[in-house]
Amino acid sequence: MKEPSVREFVITSSLVSATLPVPGNTTRVERDTWNEMVLEMAWAPPPYEAERGGIVYAASKVATEKAFWDFVEKRKPHFTANAILPPMILGEPLHKSHAEVKAAYIRQLMTGDTAFLETMPATVAVDVKDLALLHIAAILDPSIRNVRFNTWAHFCNYNDMLPIMRAQLPERRFIDDMPGLTKLSLTTDTEQQVELLKKWGTNGGWVNLKQTVEENLMPLAEWGY
Repeated sequence: MKEPSVREFVITSSLVSATLPVPGNTTRVERDTWNEMVLEMAWAPPPYEAERGGIVYAASKVATEKAFWDFVEKRKPHFTANAILPPMILGEPLHKSHAEVKAAYIRQLMTGDTAFLETMPATVAVDVKDLALLHIAAILDPSIRNVRFNTWAHFCNYNDMLPIMRAQLPERRFIDDMPGLTKLSLTTDTEQQVELLKKWGTNGGWVNLKQTVEENLMPLAEWGY
């Protein structure tokens, strides 16, 4: 607010700020859809057990983004404000440390460490490069003002990723397909996001899941996972 040179501001929020990506959830996510349920769950009385960690994380995303838009509404800043709400992020890691985080889904599939993966029997994913490009477009494109963008590229599960991995590294033994997986029933409109990817990028839309998984997989193999 105090720096007049700031013209554009983009906050990275999360899909969970709008809703929970769980099987059976049929929410149609619009501009003003909020995940109020996790706020209530996070502030529920003790015991504060470790299992509540995911809910508290989701609630922190809701509270942060709500505070952001409340600031925009009340303070009316001189800069344009936009929010990007990514789902599961896959794609090329640029450093080995990127493979060590809890959300390194492809690395966990490679190593057979499925304990965390089993908590998500279905997902929606986006390539990290598409996500980055939409941040850039939200900064540079003058038509993008006060938007709340969902970046839902691929409704999928791990059994959609494993065949790509097996084909890319046929000499390696991967885990069998995981039981009990499904697909999400969430819906939203991403037409404007796709048009921005076409305008500012070179892929003509979302990076396809095959390319995303392959670009995620190969550096991991080179690093010895």
